[in-house]
Amino acid sequence: MPHSGLRLLYSYTVMLAALYVFYIFAALYDPGILLLKSYASLFIDVVLLVLLFCVIYGFRNRKYWAWKLSMFWYGAAVIYSILIVYLFRQGIYAISSELFRISSLFILVINSLIIWYIYHKRDYLVDRTHEERFGLKDRFFVYSLISFMAMVLTIGLTSGWWFYHNTTRLADSLVLELQDIAVEQDWEAGHQHCAAKTGAAKDVCYVVLATVSHGRAQYCQYVDSPVYRFSCRQGLRFGV
Repeated sequence: MPHSGLRLLYSYTVMLAALYVFYIFAALYDPGILLLKSYASLFIDVVLLVLLFCVIYGFRNRKYWAWKLSMFWYGAAVIYSILIVYLFRQGIYAISSELFRISSLFILVINSLIIWYIYHKRDYLVDRTHEERFGLKDRFFVYSLISFMAMVLTIGLTSGWWFYHNTTRLADSLVLELQDIAVEQDWEAGHQHCAAKTGAAKDVCYVVLATVSHGRAQYCQYVDSPVYRFSCRQGLRFGV
């Protein structure tokens, strides 16, 4: 990598690959975290990961096809991100919907910025004798990408704090609500109690029910949020 702009692009792509690997292994361990609730989602992610490794190899070795493949990959990632936002529009109460949309918008902007930068740096990959200099476009890319990533990180930390605070408070109140049901071990009554709720209250209710029942109340399929569905399945697994 000749200068910081291309090095940053390469490092960002490697970081994405690492996140994909972690997510895929986590999904193999527990399919409950799959975003689209099906193995079709896992298949799409595996294909994207394989293509991403090809992009990394192409960047590293200055392959002439790398700029087209990378533009295709980041373009597909934009479309996939839009699809996820659309499908999650009814199930993002666990994380502030406003913050979710803002962070999604930043990710779309970042991917679009990368597509623009790759297109302008295609000569570096097509012609191995081409020498690159750190110019105005490179400065714009580096400063913009770092700024957007800092914003996404800030939003992520804010969302995480909001999620933890509200989930803890909600879980504490639901433990009290399910206390008599836990004593009587009437898990079907617990299911009816949780089903009568909506939004995050319903999902957290099922997570608490799975935990207090020590894995005997198996109703995690009624949980909408992938985050809470994963927690519910963990409650079943470790509660037995």
